[in-house]
Formats: sequence, structure tokens, C-alpha cells
Amino acid sequence: MEPDAPVIVLVEDDPDYRETCAALLRKHGYRLLPAATAREARDLIADHRFDLLITDLMLEQLMTGFELAMHLQRDTDLKHVPVVVISGISGRENLRFRPSLEEQLRAAGVRAYLEKPVKPQQLLSTIKTLLPGPDP
Repeated sequence: MEPDAPVIVLVEDDPDYRETCAALLRKHGYRLLPAATAREARDLIADHRFDLLITDLMLEQLMTGFELAMHLQRDTDLKHVPVVVISGISGRENLRFRPSLEEQLRAAGVRAYLEKPVKPQQLLSTIKTLLPGPDP
């Protein structure tokens, strides 16, 4: 892996899903900083340089992923970092949940919202549109 490869903070509380995504992204040349909780993610964000945040929507609470995105948006040094939110709430809870207002997504710095299960090519394609770097 190239030392200048893009760094992605991946926040996912499901260890199997987190490791599957991490393995896919590493295979395609990205460096990963994985976290299982919003607290772990905030520590990584404070201590490391990174190029993209991918976060589950539901971590400790329902909207924790958006709270992380807003945390970045409020920080002048981090507000440029693109955020991808991934959620399985619609399928898991049989709800038709999807952030409905594009303004809310933009206000939180969210550049993409993906429903689980995310196909590998969809995730890679989304990342490629947001980051310069390795070709999947």
C-alpha cells in the first residue's frame, strides 16, 4: 500500500460488517482507521489525518452518524472532509427511513447516503467520486 494512499475513518458497530468493509477498502489501496463507536471515531479524528469518513447512521443511538458528520462540519480544519453515511435501518426495522432533505445532508457535510447492504462496487464507486486516489 502506498504511504500517500487516502485514509478512511470507518465507523461501524457490527464487527463483521466493519471488517468486511475494511478488507475491501484495503484491497483497493485505501488505508483504514476503523472504529466501533462514535467515541472511538472522535479519538481517531482528533489524533489522525484522514481523507474520508464513512459512518453507520445507528451506532450508540439512532442519529449518531449524523452527529459525527456535524462534528466535522463544525471544525474549520475538518469541514472539507467528505462524509458517507451508511444505514440498514430501513431493512432491519421495516421502516421507510431516509433523510429526506438534501439541505440537511449537505448541512451535516454528508456527501452520500447508502442503504445496507451496500454492494462492494457501489461503495467503491462512491468513494472514487469523493476522493482522488487508487483505482478500484
